[in-house]
Amino acid sequence: MADIEKPLPVYIASGSGSIIEGISYDYIFADRPDNVTEVYTYYNGGAEGTLVATVTVTYYDTGKKKIKSVSRS
Repeated sequence: MADIEKPLPVYIASGSGSIIEGISYDYIFADRPDNVTEVYTYYNGGAEGTLVATVTVTYYDTGKKKIKSVSRS
């Protein structure tokens, strides 16, 4: 796990078409495994609860101005 120098922004999207549409969660963990990737893990039942989704955001470069890909698993 990479050291986090500053807090990561967490944006909660809602409504039709959201990448997290249809999941129930009450805890989000944000990680930055490298300089161009952010991984958000969503849990139901707190930090030790059930993992319900993982969203990975990859940027083209460390400036993070342009998103290369977003995936949910």
